[in-house]
Amino acid sequence: MAIQWYILRSSLMNLSPTGDTLLHLEFCLYANELQDLCDAATLFVVDVLKTQGTLLMKFYQGPEDKALETRLKMVFERVKREKPEASRDESREMYFVCLKKRAGVKRSQILENM
Repeated sequence: MAIQWYILRSSLMNLSPTGDTLLHLEFCLYANELQDLCDAATLFVVDVLKTQGTLLMKFYQGPEDKALETRLKMVFERVKREKPEASRDESREMYFVCLKKRAGVKRSQILENM
């Protein structure tokens, strides 16, 4: 039996400590663990997201979010930060809206910048 791989056109990743998305994930994450999860998600989309695909990634503002944004800009032509209107002003909750995945991005390029 052959394994079939499916390439995604878009991906929605809720990387909150208790994220509900296609898979129900429950994590008790500290800031560095959440950053590791965001980095893993970035590598995941390099592997499975089609060229010109989109990503919506939830994250929490912290000391590492600028570095994450830099890595995402290596993968996508356009990366924007958005804060939902429903989010409280004091909340660090944010989203990266990543549009148009670049062609030919390699994992090694991202790993060099981690």
